[in-house]
Amino acid sequence: MDGFGPQANSEDTAQIRHPLAGFHRKPAELSAAKARKNDRSSRPWRFLITVDFVAKTYYICDKIIIMDSTEKRIMKIVKAGGEGKVYFPSDFFECGSDKAVSKALQRLVQADVMMRMERGLYCYPKESRWGMGKLPASSEEVLDAYKKRDGFRTAPCPGEAQNALGLSEQVVMNPVYSTDGPSRRIHFYKGFRPIVLYHVSPKVFQYKSRIMMLAVIALEDIGQKDLWQFDMDGLQDTFSRVPYEEIRDDLKITPKWIRNLILELYGKQRAAN
Repeated sequence: MDGFGPQANSEDTAQIRHPLAGFHRKPAELSAAKARKNDRSSRPWRFLITVDFVAKTYYICDKIIIMDSTEKRIMKIVKAGGEGKVYFPSDFFECGSDKAVSKALQRLVQADVMMRMERGLYCYPKESRWGMGKLPASSEEVLDAYKKRDGFRTAPCPGEAQNALGLSEQVVMNPVYSTDGPSRRIHFYKGFRPIVLYHVSPKVFQYKSRIMMLAVIALEDIGQKDLWQFDMDGLQDTFSRVPYEEIRDDLKITPKWIRNLILELYGKQRAAN
């Protein structure tokens, strides 16, 4: 029956194919097709150029970030400074115009490369050792950045000075400092306590001896009239460990009533000896 019946020979049967027979592949053919798919040499040259370009971008936090020239210049400065360093937009004045730098910093913040601590204040965050993610700069690092930019100096606050001299047992927990600059508060990150700066006389920073500097800061804050409320034994013990020759030159610029008090402490010390 023309090859379609049960009496069809084997040659006629071999010529008959199912309509979907071409869609079935042997395992060897599938492996060859998969190998061709993974072979880069068989891909178009345009795709290879794209791969080479992406290979030169930064890989940060499992994200591919393609940076423009301004961002690349900023990242070069930031990486050279290391983790935890604080920056102002003015630190990148050589990287482009003010608008370009502002946009670049905004994109770097959105990409979790930089951290915006406050308006006009950025940092290159640190990686936590305990798996807590990225951490902002500390209050000391923020203060150092402001000191470098604005040119002011800092010293311990009166409370810290009084504790160091044995006049008080209270411990200052907040970041409070004395400064020869204006009094102000520096807010630098949400949830962190602001840095508080109290203005003191620039003469405080002229003392060669740190003990004399602390004594002037602490005693001027207390005042001569209220000095009787404090126990002088701690102050006496502190100055007993400091040679008189170490503070002799500093006594020349010390306020008169504080100088007389310190001379009295050394007079008691010499009398005891």
